[in-house]
Amino acid sequence: MLKHEVSVEVAAPAILPNLFEQFQLSHKIAAWYLTDTQERMKKIADTIGFLSAWPVTSFEDFHRRMQMASPKTYRFVSDHLCRFDTRYFERLSSEIQKLIENSDDTCEFLAHH
Repeated sequence: MLKHEVSVEVAAPAILPNLFEQFQLSHKIAAWYLTDTQERMKKIADTIGFLSAWPVTSFEDFHRRMQMASPKTYRFVSDHLCRFDTRYFERLSSEIQKLIENSDDTCEFLAHH
């Protein structure tokens, strides 16, 4: 079988850790945002790790398994899901718009030196 004859080689760093490192090295991103981003990246990694151990083939399959799960399992799975908070994107968009209109304005996502 072909899948037993294939090996995976990582040729470039993963995009999220790589972008995060670039943010850190730039010293331009606010420390609170870097800390929060690191926590969210860990949550993403935890979610990927969990779902690889609890494989599902589709959203419908996942939903069905959640409906059949015990309350303890349901709570555990829910606590380990990565739920994206769109408020960050909305705030970031608003801050970028402010900077476009006035480059001297401050931005909560940027470090202030």
